[in-house]
Amino acid sequence: MRVICCALLLLQVTAVAAAKRTTPTPTAELLDRARARYDTMDFDEILPLVNEVLAREEVAAEHQVEAYRLQAIALAVMNRTVEAEAAFRLLLRVSPDYELPEGSSPMVSALFSKVQLEERAIRDRIEQHERAKLVAEMAIEGAPPEEVEGGSPVQIEFAVRDPRRAVESVQLRYRRKGDPDYSALALSIDERGLWTGIIPAETTENEEGLVLEFFVETLDQGNIPLVTSGDAEDPRLLQVAPGFMSPNWYESWIFWTIAAGAVAAAATTVGIVVSTEQSSVEPTARFGGVQVGLPAGQ
Repeated sequence: MRVICCALLLLQVTAVAAAKRTTPTPTAELLDRARARYDTMDFDEILPLVNEVLAREEVAAEHQVEAYRLQAIALAVMNRTVEAEAAFRLLLRVSPDYELPEGSSPMVSALFSKVQLEERAIRDRIEQHERAKLVAEMAIEGAPPEEVEGGSPVQIEFAVRDPRRAVESVQLRYRRKGDPDYSALALSIDERGLWTGIIPAETTENEEGLVLEFFVETLDQGNIPLVTSGDAEDPRLLQVAPGFMSPNWYESWIFWTIAAGAVAAAATTVGIVVSTEQSSVEPTARFGGVQVGLPAGQ
């Protein structure tokens, strides 16, 4: 019986020892050891510790960043510059906005800055390429009528078919030709999914005829233009015949505004459609209440 008990005790001790041998050192402890080697300038002893951290699966991002930092510094001090740059590059892929701690050596800081600039340039090129692809999928189609009557509002409405849902807002900018500045009209989306707005009749009333210059911008969440129809330097044009507002018309316009379109058929309408090739909807415009098919590619 005594022999059996001793054998069982020996097995338990062996199992505990084996468990201790196979339990991996915590990642935080490995990094603490690596930092201690950094403090004592034993740079060659840093690499095995951080390499073990980086070889593990599902390492927290902050641990990866610290491991790459220590790895890059150790390699730089050991004159393994190319490998040090690669470590800093991987660090910045994990944390693009990372900055070295204050007090880092000039040599290490210079190497990091070089890689940082290169990585920013790479990210900028990727972002520009992706944005160009996004904008290339969009096209503005449609044309205004040749002429509208002065003293009447110009109702704008168009659909934005946006497969990537990049458009956050839409603006119409307009001015009388010869005026120095554009007015901005933020368009709103209605229950039909169309972006709509009205150039007020005060803008169009005139005695001898005039030209309205305008352009349309679709904007992303950062308020950066995506696809546009015309621009400030090369706006689209709308001829306006002589004409003035009448008191009766003004009252009907107020009623139309309150009634949300009850007398919209009396207003000149310009329809512009923003579309992609994926859309099967035919662009149209309504001029003076008449719906007209619009040519593509305008």
